Amino acid sequence: FNPVVLVSFAGEGHFDVLMILALVATAVLLHEKRVIAGIALACAVYIKVIAVLGIPFLLARGGWKAIVSGGFAGLLLALPFLNDLPTILEGIIAFGSDRSFNGLVHDKLHDWFDRREKANQIVYAILALILAGRFLLGRKAEWEINWLWLCGALLILSPTFHFWYLTWLLPVMAIRPQLSWLSFSVSQAAYFLVWKRANETGLWDLSSAESFYIWGPLICCGIYEARFWFKKKFPNDAEGAREKGVSVVIPTLNAAGVLPDALTSLHNSTISISEVIIAAAQSEADPRNIAQAHHARVIDSRRGRGFQIATGVAATRHETVIILHAASLL
Repeated sequence: FNPVVLVSFAGEGHFDVLMILALVATAVLLHEKRVIAGIALACAVYIKVIAVLGIPFLLARGGWKAIVSGGFAGLLLALPFLNDLPTILEGIIAFGSDRSFNGLVHDKLHDWFDRREKANQIVYAILALILAGRFLLGRKAEWEINWLWLCGALLILSPTFHFWYLTWLLPVMAIRPQLSWLSFSVSQAAYFLVWKRANETGLWDLSSAESFYIWGPLICCGIYEARFWFKKKFPNDAEGAREKGVSVVIPTLNAAGVLPDALTSLHNSTISISEVIIAAAQSEADPRNIAQAHHARVIDSRRGRGFQIATGVAATRHETVIILHAASLL
C-alpha cells in the first residue's frame, strides 16, 4: 500500500516490478543457500541492468557455484540480443553520463564545478568506494542489506532520479524499515509538479524548492538515523563507559519483609558484587534502613516494575548487571 508502489505499478505499469520479483527471489534463495540464486539475479539484470550491483554480494553469499549458475543463465539470456548489446551498452552509458534530472548530489556538483564530466567522475568514485567498502567490510551481511547500501547510494548519487526508482529499495523496507526511505516515498508526491512545470514552460524540470520538498525528508530523517548508527558503531561518550564488575538492581514495592533475605543472599554469593542498587517505588515505605545495613544504595523511581528496573540499570556503573527481585535469592 506504499503510494510509490501503487502509482508506479498499478497506476503506470513500470516493468521494474519484474526486476524486483527477481531480486526478492535472489534474496530468498541465498537465505536458503541455493545456487540457483545466481539464475534469479541474472534474470533481474536482464530485466533492468541496475541489478548488476548485487553481483559482488552474490559471490560473497552464494559462492562461485551461484556465480557460475548466474553466468550460464546470463549467456543464454543474451543470445537473442547479441547484435544489440553494443547499442544497449551505449544507451546505458549515455543515460548515466549525458542526462540529468532531479539528482541530489550530482546536481549540486554540476552547479559547483559547472562541468558534467567532473560531477560524473566524483559520483562514480564515491559509488566505487562504497561498493568496495561494503564488499570488504560487510560482504557477509545478508544480501538484501548490501543491496540497500549500494542501491540507496546509487539513488542519492545518480544524475537522474525518477520516483519509481525508489521501488528498487522498498522490498527491503519490509525487513528493515527505515524512517528516511519511508518518508521519502511520501515526499515523492512533489515529483508530479514536473507536469505542471512542463505545461507552463515546456521543460521537464523541477525548481529548487520542489526538489527540496522531494529530498528534504530523506536528508533530515537520514541525519537523525545516522546519529544513532554512529553512536552504536563508535561508542565513545563518557556516559556509556562502564567499569569492570557486577551491579545488582533490585526493584522494590513494600518489600521490607523479604528484602533482607535477598540482600543477605548477595553477601553469601560466590559472585563478587561491586554495587547493589535498590530502585524503590515512590509510594512505598523508605527501605533505606535495610539498605544501609547491607551496604546497598537506594534510588527513587516512578512506580512500576519496568520503570524501576530501567531507572536502576541507568544508575549502574559496571559492565555486568543482574536484576534480582526482592522476593528472590541469588
